[in-house]
Amino acid sequence: MAPGRDRRLASDVATVATLLTGGERLLEVGPGAGLLLQELLAAHPGLVATAVDRSPLAVRRTRGRNAAAVAAGRLTVHEAALADLTAAVGPDARFDVVVLVDVNVLWTGPATAEVATLVRHLAPGAVVVAVQHPPDPARRADIAARVAASLTGAGLSVRARGPDEDPDAGAVVVARRPTT
Repeated sequence: MAPGRDRRLASDVATVATLLTGGERLLEVGPGAGLLLQELLAAHPGLVATAVDRSPLAVRRTRGRNAAAVAAGRLTVHEAALADLTAAVGPDARFDVVVLVDVNVLWTGPATAEVATLVRHLAPGAVVVAVQHPPDPARRADIAARVAASLTGAGLSVRARGPDEDPDAGAVVVARRPTT
């Protein structure tokens, strides 16, 4: 992996890890090759995770990289778009922490249906972490604002927003579902 991607992954892991105690039900939307899940599952033995990606290649890579966690029942991987989350995980699935890394639909256009589907699967008090790594780092603040608007439009309260000073860090938005 390229050094910039290593630093980017380390930044993403650090962002999410601060929210975990290890016993959460975590959902990652768009896990790509499964690197973030690999790091989080290794660091938090009590963590149970679900991954959803629309790419068959990403699903294969995530399962392969995390084969031990899949075999142990700590990770389930589904091929589905965010809008099809309910069909993939079932109507009763609830998550305490949701991670979306480079899920562009959150800022490229109205993501009303996708975010509404996501919100249906959030446990009370759940935290949503959206991280975007745009090709042009100068766009991070604008993208963070767009992602925040997508999440607040669905009733989530944004707790933190904005780019870090670190050029490898993405535009990070942290939102929470109300506890009631």
